[in-house]
Amino acid sequence: KGIRLEIEQRATQRSTAQMQTLLGGGRGHPWFVLEGIRRQHARAKPAGVITVYLHAVLADVYAHIPTVGAVIYPMIEKTLGVGIVWIRQRIEAIELNERDAQRLNVASGSYGLRVLRFYYDANERLLQCSDSRHAGHAFAYEMRLQRE
Repeated sequence: KGIRLEIEQRATQRSTAQMQTLLGGGRGHPWFVLEGIRRQHARAKPAGVITVYLHAVLADVYAHIPTVGAVIYPMIEKTLGVGIVWIRQRIEAIELNERDAQRLNVASGSYGLRVLRFYYDANERLLQCSDSRHAGHAFAYEMRLQRE
């Protein structure tokens, strides 16, 4: 809570084989891609680095995402008039690549945690994917589970 997204790069990219493995869909499908850092406040050390993929139907959302502080999925719901019905999440240990390690101020090859979140509408359409990478020593994840 209180973590803010700072967008460093924006691009439109056609799906590569690697992106296709992550996102599904056909090769060459266009995606809007945001690269950034997540941190507590402007001068805090990075809490994580993030890549966000937005479906091509989200051009209006992409155009209006602020450089700092955005929470994207409510913007999707408001703009498209559809709800994010479910989110799939995967957490995995990874070896940080050189670029991510440098941005997180750890040694290249250090282990970290990757959190992937996939945001779907009622038609099972993937609208957003966030790929966050965190230095292992600085990551904690807490949740509340309620029995039904």
